[in-house]
Amino acid sequence: MNDKIRQLEEVIAYSDEENKWIKLYFDKVKFPNGSTGRYNRIVEKDGKPAAAILPIKRGKIGLVNQYRYPIDRFLWEIPRGFGESYETLEEAKRELEEETGFVAEQATELGIVHPDSGILASKVQLFAVVLDQAQQQPELLDNEVNVFQWFYAEEIYSQIAQAKITDVFTICAVFRARERGLIH
Repeated sequence: MNDKIRQLEEVIAYSDEENKWIKLYFDKVKFPNGSTGRYNRIVEKDGKPAAAILPIKRGKIGLVNQYRYPIDRFLWEIPRGFGESYETLEEAKRELEEETGFVAEQATELGIVHPDSGILASKVQLFAVVLDQAQQQPELLDNEVNVFQWFYAEEIYSQIAQAKITDVFTICAVFRARERGLIH
C-alpha cells in the first residue's frame, strides 16, 4: 500500500506578522482508506531549510552550549539556525561564524534530516567543516551561546550513548561525519 495522505484544503490556523518563525496549519485531508479528516503541520521560516554545521579541529569536535527555552534546558549542540535564503552552505558558514567566531572556507555536506516528520514540515541540511589548524578561536559573537568547547570524539560518543547529548542535529552530524572518515 503506497497511497499517501492527500491534502484537500490548506487551512492556516496560526500566522503572525511578528512571528516570522512558524506557521501552523490544520489542513483538511483524505486518508488512504478514503476517509477524510484533519492534519496538523508546522512550517518553519516559510519552508526555508535550516542548516547545522559540525566544527572539527585536530580531531576534536566543537560544540556550543545553548539554553533551549521550549525544553527549559541547556544543550550541547552544533551551531545551527535558519537563514534568509535557500543557500544552506552559506547559512551554515554564517551560523558557525555567528556562534563560534570561526570562519569556514569549505565544508562537507552530510545530508538532510527531518527533525520531527510527524508534525514539522522542516528539513535541515547538515555540514561538517575541518578548520585550519592555525585558526584561533575568536571571541563569541552570538548572544544565545553560553559557551563553546572542544571535545574528543570519544567523549561525544560516550555522551550520546548516555543520552547526555540529545540534540538530533548533533547526533546525526557526528554519526555521518564518522561514517565519512572525518572523525574517528
